[in-house]
Amino acid sequence: MSSTATKSPTLDETNFTEFDSLPNTAIVRQKTVVRILGCSDTTVWRLAKRGDLHPVKLSAGVTGFRVGEIRALLDSCTAGAA
Repeated sequence: MSSTATKSPTLDETNFTEFDSLPNTAIVRQKTVVRILGCSDTTVWRLAKRGDLHPVKLSAGVTGFRVGEIRALLDSCTAGAA
Protein backbone atom coordinates (compact mmCIF):
# COMPACT_ATOMS: atom_id res chain seq x y z
CA MET A 1 0.00 0.00 0.00
CA SER A 2 1.61 3.29 -1.05
CA SER A 3 0.49 6.72 -0.12
CA THR A 4 1.15 9.71 -2.29
CA ALA A 5 1.97 12.86 -0.41
CA THR A 6 0.98 16.04 -2.13
CA LYS A 7 3.66 18.65 -2.14
CA SER A 8 2.46 22.19 -1.58
CA PRO A 9 3.93 24.61 -4.11
CA THR A 10 6.77 26.83 -2.97
CA LEU A 11 7.56 30.29 -4.24
CA ASP A 12 10.18 28.76 -6.53
CA GLU A 13 7.45 26.81 -8.31
CA THR A 14 4.95 29.62 -8.75
CA ASN A 15 4.73 32.61 -11.04
CA PHE A 16 5.97 34.91 -8.27
CA THR A 17 2.63 36.62 -7.67
CA GLU A 18 3.09 35.58 -4.04
CA PHE A 19 6.41 37.45 -3.72
CA ASP A 20 4.62 40.75 -3.09
CA SER A 21 2.64 39.22 -0.24
CA LEU A 22 5.69 37.91 1.62
CA PRO A 23 6.88 39.90 4.64
CA ASN A 24 10.27 41.61 4.38
CA THR A 25 11.61 39.18 6.98
CA ALA A 26 10.78 36.13 4.84
CA ILE A 27 13.70 34.17 3.45
CA VAL A 28 13.80 32.80 -0.08
CA ARG A 29 16.34 30.50 -1.69
CA GLN A 30 18.98 31.58 -4.20
CA LYS A 31 17.02 30.10 -7.11
CA THR A 32 14.21 32.55 -6.35
CA VAL A 33 16.61 35.50 -6.13
CA VAL A 34 18.04 34.58 -9.53
CA ARG A 35 14.57 34.48 -11.07
CA ILE A 36 13.33 37.67 -9.38
CA LEU A 37 16.42 39.71 -10.29
CA GLY A 38 16.91 38.08 -13.68
CA CYS A 39 20.57 37.39 -13.03
CA SER A 40 22.95 34.46 -12.63
CA ASP A 41 23.99 32.58 -9.49
CA THR A 42 27.39 34.26 -9.78
CA THR A 43 25.80 37.71 -9.80
CA VAL A 44 23.85 36.90 -6.63
CA TRP A 45 27.13 36.10 -4.88
CA ARG A 46 28.75 39.25 -6.31
CA LEU A 47 25.88 41.26 -4.82
CA ALA A 48 26.45 39.50 -1.50
CA LYS A 49 30.19 40.22 -1.62
CA ARG A 50 29.42 43.88 -2.42
CA GLY A 51 27.07 44.03 0.60
CA ASP A 52 23.83 44.51 -1.33
CA LEU A 53 22.50 41.13 -0.18
CA HIS A 54 23.29 39.30 3.03
CA PRO A 55 23.10 35.50 2.82
CA VAL A 56 21.34 33.69 5.65
CA LYS A 57 22.72 30.24 6.42
CA LEU A 58 19.74 27.92 6.94
CA SER A 59 21.65 24.64 7.24
CA ALA A 60 24.65 22.91 5.73
CA GLY A 61 24.61 23.74 2.04
CA VAL A 62 21.35 25.73 2.26
CA THR A 63 21.44 29.51 2.00
CA GLY A 64 18.62 32.01 1.72
CA PHE A 65 18.16 35.74 1.29
CA ARG A 66 15.73 38.13 2.97
CA VAL A 67 12.85 39.38 0.84
CA GLY A 68 13.26 42.92 2.21
CA GLU A 69 16.83 43.12 0.91
CA ILE A 70 15.74 41.88 -2.51
CA ARG A 71 12.99 44.53 -2.60
CA ALA A 72 15.45 47.25 -1.56
CA LEU A 73 17.83 46.18 -4.31
CA LEU A 74 15.04 46.23 -6.88
CA ASP A 75 13.93 49.67 -5.66
CA SER A 76 17.46 51.08 -5.93
CA CYS A 77 17.80 49.74 -9.47
CA THR A 78 14.43 51.22 -10.42
CA ALA A 79 15.26 54.59 -8.82
CA GLY A 80 18.56 54.73 -10.71
CA ALA A 81 16.78 54.12 -14.01
CA ALA A 82 14.25 56.92 -13.48
